[in-house]
Amino acid sequence: MGQPVKVSETLASYARDEAAAADRSLAAQIEHWAVLGRAAEKLLGHREVMALKRLGGGAVASVGSPRARIERALEALARSDDREAIVARVRAAGGPRFGVDERGQFVRVEPDGTRTVGTIVDGEFVAARTKRAKRSKTG
Repeated sequence: MGQPVKVSETLASYARDEAAAADRSLAAQIEHWAVLGRAAEKLLGHREVMALKRLGGGAVASVGSPRARIERALEALARSDDREAIVARVRAAGGPRFGVDERGQFVRVEPDGTRTVGTIVDGEFVAARTKRAKRSKTG
């Protein structure tokens, strides 16, 4: 069962227009955009995601723009049946990757395999503070 969510009137208006053109319901259009946005965040670096966000929904993407690169990457992902090749390509791009560990914590994974637990604050990764073992006083 779905969950009610409030969205701005502007987003709802854009979604209604796109939904009508794509023969989807308003909810299905917003869910479609959410799935694409989630995929983009997983495939792209923080700077590219922020550049795409700055372009906004109404901007036309030029061939070399970050938005056009995102569109091409998503199209290639949608057409590909070889997920292993996609994972290898993302890893080859360098830079950190982000995910969730076995305990459900947000993790940054560096190209060398170093894992850091943390969170996102104002669009930036912030490492979690580690708990230090208490030292016993002797003497």
